[in-house]
Amino acid sequence: GTLVTGFFFFLFLGMSLSLGVGASFNFISALCCLPWRKAEKVRPAGEKEAGEGKTEESRFLLLLSALSGFCILGAEVIYVRLSGFFLGNRIYAFSILLAVVLILLSLGAKGSGALLVKMEKRKEEGMASLLLFSALGIMASSNLIFLWISIQSVAESMLPCFETFILLYRFAEAFVLLMPVFLPLGMLFPLTLM
Repeated sequence: GTLVTGFFFFLFLGMSLSLGVGASFNFISALCCLPWRKAEKVRPAGEKEAGEGKTEESRFLLLLSALSGFCILGAEVIYVRLSGFFLGNRIYAFSILLAVVLILLSLGAKGSGALLVKMEKRKEEGMASLLLFSALGIMASSNLIFLWISIQSVAESMLPCFETFILLYRFAEAFVLLMPVFLPLGMLFPLTLM
């Protein structure tokens, strides 16, 4: 959706119609989710819900989920600014960046299920390791970006058919440079919810 909007909808439909199309797709998506909505179960008076005594743990997990979402949003904002140095500052660059971020978050979320199975007996250590891996990923990605910015013009001049495949190269650059950040963050959010 981000690539189609950035490369085609803005060009052919303009800003207002593109926003209308996006809102329409969100509305249709919401309607498609309605059949899966779970009806609230009515409990007889005096019966406790399973896990009702774990409010402190639930609050901690909700806080951790909120912090994870905050980190993802903060990282997106920071990397949008950084990407201006290696992708440029056009709508096409932003579309590529957002598509890469969403793909990496999705891949991380997909991998979170397998990670949850592996860390079933040691959840606290697993979450701590993932948080550490996320922090290291942020540092690694930032350093990779600064390195890439310093060698980008020389490196891109050596790429075959660079002018012809510039969008593909830019997509690959963004994918490699942002992977250390958004892959573990994509795992972190669903794991905190699970």
